[in-house]
Amino acid sequence: MECKAITEQSELKQALAVRMEVFVQEQGVSPEEEVDEYDASPSACRHFFSDGRRQSRRRGSLEDL
Repeated sequence: MECKAITEQSELKQALAVRMEVFVQEQGVSPEEEVDEYDASPSACRHFFSDGRRQSRRRGSLEDL
């Protein structure tokens, strides 16, 4: 699996759109529960994109990325 740190506001906007579709529209989570102050900017916390491919289990940490 490839992971990429989100560093641009446009990338964060794309990630939030995916979360809104999956968690809010499909799973019925309220938007207020899904989005919080840590979603305000790429620097508010660590956000990542994944290509979604599965790999065998591997241990690591965020520092590895």
